[in-house]
Amino acid sequence: MAVNLENYAKKCKVTQGGIIKAYIFPFVFHKRSLIKDDGMSLIEFPNTTIFEFDTVGNYNQSSSVESGAVSFEHSANLQLSEVYDTFLDINQLVNNDFRVIVETNNKQLIIFGTRNGMSCSASNATGQNKSDFNGFSLDFRGKEEKTGLLISSLEDLGFTVFVPNASFQYTFDFNF
Repeated sequence: MAVNLENYAKKCKVTQGGIIKAYIFPFVFHKRSLIKDDGMSLIEFPNTTIFEFDTVGNYNQSSSVESGAVSFEHSANLQLSEVYDTFLDINQLVNNDFRVIVETNNKQLIIFGTRNGMSCSASNATGQNKSDFNGFSLDFRGKEEKTGLLISSLEDLGFTVFVPNASFQYTFDFNF
């Protein structure tokens, strides 16, 4: 497959880095026929409830080749403030695998951990000054056969968005 860069010219930067929202949901094994993609886009996914969090963060994807097989290391680093003893059980996050959808500052939706899920490690810090970050840093990591897949619309793919608040306490075992 040839890559055509004939019409690519250096342009002014019109994009902005970073993540503004994350949608976290437990990894559940689904048959390959239930999760479909077309190139770099997710086009079909089983109906799923996802949990929305306002966040500051970033993601990274890097490819590697091992014995001729290409894979992608995915990482999503999220900072969540005001969750301690409020509504999120961090122990559930570090003891389970998840899928993560991020919304970038460029309004792109990208899903990570599509086929294999992602593990989570967490840290909690207060910082030293009032302006320093105070909350949890969540680092999700996983390895996939493809890059993170773009999502055109959460609702069109059957995702139901749940926005947690302080009056609703839950854990990520999702037995509603």
